[in-house]
Amino acid sequence: MLRSSRRRTGSGGQALIIAVLVLFAVATLAALFTAIISSQLVQVTRHSEVVELRNIAEAGLRLANEQLTFSMYGADWRPSARSYRCGSGQASIEVSYGPVPGRLQSRFLRIVSTATIPDNPFLRHTIIALKPILLTDYARFITDRFETNRPARLGVTGLEFNGGQRGDYLYTIDGPIRSNTDVVWYGRSQVGLHTTYETAWADLGLLRDDRIEIAGQMRPDPSRAATDTLGLTVDGVSRASDLFSPQPGDEQADYAAGFPYWWEGQAEPNSRTVLADLPTYVTIAGEELSPALSLPRVRPPEIDATHPDLETNRYLLLTRDSGYWRQAADGSWYNTGEYGWGWTNYGGVYIDNFTDVQYVDPVTGQHDLDKLRLNWTRSVGVHDDGDPATPIRGDERPDPEGTQRPPSGPADWWDKTGRYYAPPGAEIVLHGESPCPYIEIFRYDDPDGDGLYWRDRDGEPTDTYTYMPLVGMCNPMAELFPIGIEGRRVRLPFPPNGVIYAEGNIRLRGTMPPVRDYRGRVGAMIPPDEVPEGYFGQRLTDQGRSRRFDLQVVSGGTIYIEDDLLTPRGALLIPDSLEADQLYGSRLALLARDCVCVNTTALNPRPANLYLRVSDDLADPPEYYYYNDRQPTYSSSGNWGYLRLRGTQDEEANSDQGAQNWEPETDGPFEAEPDVMLFHYHNVELQSEELASRSAELRLMLGHSGLYVAGSQLDEEEGGMGSPSGKAREASTPTTPPPTRDEAAVEVAVYINDTALSSPYPWGFGTSPYSFLRETVADPATRDESYQWYEDSDPTQLDASDDWTEVLPNDYQPMVVHEIGGGPSDSWITGDDVIEFRSRVMPVRHYFWDDGNSEWKVDRWEIYPQDLAYLLGPIAIAPPRDEDPLPVRIEALIYAQNGSWFVIPGRWFNEDPDDLAVDPTGWERPGYHEPLNMKISVYGAVSENLPADLGSAANWTSKWAGPIGRGGEGFLSYAYDPLLRAPRRETVGRIGYLRFPRFPVTSDLVIWGERVSGAPES
Repeated sequence: MLRSSRRRTGSGGQALIIAVLVLFAVATLAALFTAIISSQLVQVTRHSEVVELRNIAEAGLRLANEQLTFSMYGADWRPSARSYRCGSGQASIEVSYGPVPGRLQSRFLRIVSTATIPDNPFLRHTIIALKPILLTDYARFITDRFETNRPARLGVTGLEFNGGQRGDYLYTIDGPIRSNTDVVWYGRSQVGLHTTYETAWADLGLLRDDRIEIAGQMRPDPSRAATDTLGLTVDGVSRASDLFSPQPGDEQADYAAGFPYWWEGQAEPNSRTVLADLPTYVTIAGEELSPALSLPRVRPPEIDATHPDLETNRYLLLTRDSGYWRQAADGSWYNTGEYGWGWTNYGGVYIDNFTDVQYVDPVTGQHDLDKLRLNWTRSVGVHDDGDPATPIRGDERPDPEGTQRPPSGPADWWDKTGRYYAPPGAEIVLHGESPCPYIEIFRYDDPDGDGLYWRDRDGEPTDTYTYMPLVGMCNPMAELFPIGIEGRRVRLPFPPNGVIYAEGNIRLRGTMPPVRDYRGRVGAMIPPDEVPEGYFGQRLTDQGRSRRFDLQVVSGGTIYIEDDLLTPRGALLIPDSLEADQLYGSRLALLARDCVCVNTTALNPRPANLYLRVSDDLADPPEYYYYNDRQPTYSSSGNWGYLRLRGTQDEEANSDQGAQNWEPETDGPFEAEPDVMLFHYHNVELQSEELASRSAELRLMLGHSGLYVAGSQLDEEEGGMGSPSGKAREASTPTTPPPTRDEAAVEVAVYINDTALSSPYPWGFGTSPYSFLRETVADPATRDESYQWYEDSDPTQLDASDDWTEVLPNDYQPMVVHEIGGGPSDSWITGDDVIEFRSRVMPVRHYFWDDGNSEWKVDRWEIYPQDLAYLLGPIAIAPPRDEDPLPVRIEALIYAQNGSWFVIPGRWFNEDPDDLAVDPTGWERPGYHEPLNMKISVYGAVSENLPADLGSAANWTSKWAGPIGRGGEGFLSYAYDPLLRAPRRETVGRIGYLRFPRFPVTSDLVIWGERVSGAPES
């Protein structure tokens, strides 16, 4: 019994052990399960925090993106707080900018958004984004803003010269290129790229790593000729003679995306899209990120973007709303910026020229840019002659040709000769060469129809107003050029915030100023370590304000460039070096809603009265429109337009006794009130004595002819030729022409700035007036151009059947060239000139035979003075074809948001086909369909929606690519300005802002990466 009991006791102990082990196992499993659940809960909590942090970081990124895109600060926006509350956490935002050599990504705005939560300060989420600037980065940038995916066409083909094809022209772009769509190249072209291996850039800390970046493919014109090539140079060294036809030894460099790649000589299309060849990005903490390469395309900036909160354009905030708020007498409030006075409150300049736009649908407000382009090429919009029965506006004299009346249809902006284009727009002249730089603005729109163009700071229309600047405003020339309003002109300082905004078109020329300090020192007078850092200025004494002068000119329509636009370096206001330019220079940005266009018709002398605002009903001012034919015009049988300088018209000249009161033997040419034609000539470079000395050997080139009217029609009553006397010619048979001294002639003297040319007569190189009768010449075929006037079908009878027609003695007389250049001591041309043509005439007296006295007598004019005319065709100032060209330099950043970059072709200077039979190589003037010796070059950056059509490009290149044989010398060339992306320093040692204050940027964040950080034990 005892043994059995012991056995039962042992079994119970084992069961207990087993039970304990089971319980321990269960406890272990429970603990493990609890640990697993706890771990999962921790992971879920951390993941939730990570997700929340990521959302907070993205919110910070979206805030920065919205502010950079839409706020009035633009690319200058920087966070105003150390962090921003969002959800249960907060986001700290850092925005920086500072291109440096060797880091391509540094040309973007860098945005770092870091999110944290209070419960876990060791856990954070960082998103890094890069926001492209775009407009400052490319010699040519094609935005394809409306995403049409139409190929962009670069290069040019089909050029004309002397009636045939031109083959010497080389289309050049020196600098980086980007396109948001495919690119097709035409003609013979070359692209030059540069890197920071060129020490000139690296030594100054400038980023210069040019690329060709195509969001798509780049291909050649499928019908190109064997001579059509696309060469590539890098740092001045040829890398490929033709990228589309590789040769042995050509290098396929890594400077291009979108180029065809070739393997074993076979071109292979490349559709890879990149923004730039970006290296691995290194964060501040030293951790490496490898963000995505790029987006396929980048949306361009919108200058008319509406702020989502304020619901207004950012440029309106910077100009119209940038003045002082004042209360009017009626209790309403207004901002002085609305009338252009925002600059007095450190703001900008606003111009409310709403009517200065072209081809705008009055219902939809849409701008028809196709019609505008066709108008520039004279394909649409050419006006008619108007109603001949209507008196000449402002002149009640008869005008049977209708040459001075407004058109009956919609207004056009060409004059009737087709040589001068006068678009509506506010004319802005930049005077950066003045010790105190200032801006002149001329208006032609008369917004209220009261003859007053501007308002004072109280909002009252006025034509006389002087503003006394505050202490510290640079204005030492106040007595000569007071700030304020004079008629249609206003003079203003350069706006403190660097912005001018016009609702309509702008016409622009001038020079940008160098940096100045409060002591009045300008440019290189300031030691390098004392150059003012900020743009907005520091006013320390009554002597002036320290400031820089980078300027944005923004238009709600089109910007027309009507002469040089020079940087201080280009105008020689500072030393001609990259170092001086970086220290003391300034830059100009032209931002247009529609197009940016070079008005080449403004590069030569233009009629002084080209602009005339006309109204059908003076009691209804809104019915205004433009009319540009204030000068009398004449269209020849060859359809060549002339400006007509007519003979004297007054009561004495038109009277029955006019012939008796004038004796040619004693009185000389008839000159009661000489007819005068005035031209204005503006040339920014020639206003500088040093620049003018580089443009020696200038010539005044004239294409002209003469005209008289020999009674084109008889009046219904009597007295042909529009004779005011109503007295008919005698029907008796004339036996001889009038005496030699009585021959019909027109004498024209040319004056420049009230000084006559040494050879004042345009005919015969200054030896004699133009005569229609040459009695001393025996051969009837050459004796005189008026020969047919005496060859009437029946000279014994004068009736309505007679063929009395207008006679143009020489439909296009060879041009005459007068030397007006010579050097810096020459005073003929100053760059702001008045060229005057003064006419005198020798009309023909009417002789009749007095039977009673058996003698010839005179009772009136046979040809009236007003029936004689000098016809002026093309007029230009340029060097001879073999001399250095007259430069036209456009140094600016250019942005045509919805349209394109354009050059108005205009007419050929020489349209006489007779010159085809003459060898022109010895001429100082252009031959038939040959360009003037003028060189247009663009230095800066050109951005546009899509390039102009090939036909227009061929048209303007043919007429402005310089003389034959010089087509590869840089005429009509494009070069990138790397200082456009040089940063602006606001405080000593800090770099973080774009050169242009308040600059617009894309709405895209192109490249971004992220990093999650936590505590070490996490």
